[in-house]
Amino acid sequence: MGKSPLKAIRQYCLWCCNGKALEVRLCPVQDCSLYPLRFGRRPKGFKKSTLKAIKERCLNCSGFEKKQVRECPFSKCPLY
Repeated sequence: MGKSPLKAIRQYCLWCCNGKALEVRLCPVQDCSLYPLRFGRRPKGFKKSTLKAIKERCLNCSGFEKKQVRECPFSKCPLY
């Protein structure tokens, strides 16, 4: 069984910040779709699904090419 989407998001944010929880807390990239979920929990009032936030991040990473998301070569990415 795979990890929960929130755990995957937390792992991704830690990876993005070189494993430093303080850097995740101080993350300046507020326009990232994962920003509100970076602590691995869903904040009150967050309307979007966690899976949709992950899909948006993957699309951004792939240059907004759905085919590139489907064929993503980065199998070690926490969001894969």
